[in-house]
Amino acid sequence: MSERNERLEGQSTDLFDALSKGAGEPSSTSDLYSLWRVQESLLQSYRGMFIGIESILISIGSLLAAQETLKVVLLLVISVLGLSTLIIWLRICSKRGRVVYLVQLFVLFAERGAEIREPFDKLKGFHGNQAYQLLFESEEFTKINDGGTRKMMETWFPLLFLAAWTVIWFFVWDSREGSLDILSMLYSSQG
Repeated sequence: MSERNERLEGQSTDLFDALSKGAGEPSSTSDLYSLWRVQESLLQSYRGMFIGIESILISIGSLLAAQETLKVVLLLVISVLGLSTLIIWLRICSKRGRVVYLVQLFVLFAERGAEIREPFDKLKGFHGNQAYQLLFESEEFTKINDGGTRKMMETWFPLLFLAAWTVIWFFVWDSREGSLDILSMLYSSQG
């Protein structure tokens, strides 16, 4: 058996014990479901906010790129805002997604008989805490973390917006005097 498998073999018991530590009363499964709903709602709100902001910035960038007198500096500022938003989106939604997964683990363990104590304190100490690394390596977490929709939202949407910014800048570069006018060639070949 590999060292990693040996380390992970007894970890469910260790995780149960770690989650059961605390002075308060054990949280009920329904309390943990409520906590999960709040965290999931926050994640969806963040995604909606980022999609809205990014869509507005892409629209402004497209309008600027299509103007006769191109304001390159203004377009550059809008592009930097758009790309910064993408980076922030990836970081925030990734962290919030891990919190959602963690609360799902709380619920899963509570359903298996673990007494989850002080879940809010455990969430507050979650980010940057190496003790939680075992949770991320656990078989339970791996099963929960395999959600295709969530991964798609966290990778494909940002990539689509990045592609949109690339197209805008390609259009700006292409519309400059002396460059190869690929866009007009594409339009003329369709007509």
